[in-house]
Amino acid sequence: MNSVQSPVFLIDARRRVAFLNRGCEQLTGWTLADVGHAICEFVSDVEPRHVEELTSALCPPPDAFVKPANPTPRFFVHRESRATASRLVHFFPLSDEDGTAYVLGLITEHPAVRAAPDRSILTDVHAELAALRHSIRVRFSLSSIVAKSRPMQRVLRQIDVARGTKTPVHISGPAGCGREHVARVIHYESPLSAKAFVPVDCRNVAARELRESISRLVQTDWAELSPVEALQPGCLCFFHVDEMPRDVQERFLNFVESDSAAAAFHKRVRIVSTSDTGLETALQDERLLERFYFLLTSLQIPLPPLSDREEDLLLLAQHFLERENRGRSLQIGGFANDVRRKFAEYNWPGNLDELRAVVTDAAKQCDESTIRLSHLPFQFRTGLDAQQLGPPPTIEPLDEMLARIEREHLEAALRQAGDNKSQAARLLGLTRASFYRRLQNHGLAGDSE
Repeated sequence: MNSVQSPVFLIDARRRVAFLNRGCEQLTGWTLADVGHAICEFVSDVEPRHVEELTSALCPPPDAFVKPANPTPRFFVHRESRATASRLVHFFPLSDEDGTAYVLGLITEHPAVRAAPDRSILTDVHAELAALRHSIRVRFSLSSIVAKSRPMQRVLRQIDVARGTKTPVHISGPAGCGREHVARVIHYESPLSAKAFVPVDCRNVAARELRESISRLVQTDWAELSPVEALQPGCLCFFHVDEMPRDVQERFLNFVESDSAAAAFHKRVRIVSTSDTGLETALQDERLLERFYFLLTSLQIPLPPLSDREEDLLLLAQHFLERENRGRSLQIGGFANDVRRKFAEYNWPGNLDELRAVVTDAAKQCDESTIRLSHLPFQFRTGLDAQQLGPPPTIEPLDEMLARIEREHLEAALRQAGDNKSQAARLLGLTRASFYRRLQNHGLAGDSE
């Protein structure tokens, strides 16, 4: 195989790299001595320059040991030059004389420029996820965020601005949409990334404890207390900041706005905050001090709910699934088509947190290479059924319901009788006097005949 110019490799039954030819070494910058016996996992969330950057690109789909797999687009990044090559990888099952199973991999030029590739290539969610991660890594180095939809592309641009500054950032969005994750990405991609990310939950911490904690955080000389940067606060993140008591807001403002402390504080600590909705309502309701509002909202990043991210849904599901592949002997390649359809039909009220939980539970139940409907957790299936049935009917007080129905029947009888009250009374089986009293009760009497 070394005489073949095309890159060729072998993966053994334990998904370990058994062989790389010279063509493969030239393409990737990695040698067999570097990666021999490294385990290949079906993941796309990898660290640059780590051996996993290569082994994930070489990893065969789970079914490739029993049947040839469709050509799969993969990105190969040269170890030294960091040059990127988009290639197609062909996988073929092999076995030696002893019956030991292998997968032979052949890497070829991507045919997209010269001819339309097979449709299965275009719909391979794993390949699309890997390509998206590569694109994001090149543009923003934010490979942990899956963002193909327009709303999330806007979020990525805002994060890119935020990570290059020390300006306070406010992140809003419904529960489960990834506010904390975005806050941490901004911090760990910022100039203060060597220091600690300090979360402060303004909703679930008692007011007195919250007051004392914030005082310690802002008034302590952490550089003097510890020379280790990782132990010094670099980002102070207020979760549910709209629930911070006004006296705590006032105390915090008095400190950060004082001439002696403000410059030093803003130099060493960045303020990030989150809330379920924007802070305008809290400001109008006077739950938030105006000065505090303007301090927090120099840069605002609203996160969309998962229901507004249709293009991201399957990519996110694949992302969470590939996390579950790590360390497992059974590697799961993706989702059956009917599972994908059910995912698309569901409105995901719990957003990313709910999707992650569903995929995690399904992966635990799955004993094959594809997640099927039978693997989905009971809670998801019942939630989908409830959504299709619609919300339960509103229970109306009985007296109000009877009065409404009586009025509707009176109006219908009058219409049918051409506003002739005597005829309408006969239609309803009432005496004229009884009918007229009912009209008066509902304000329908009008002029008497």
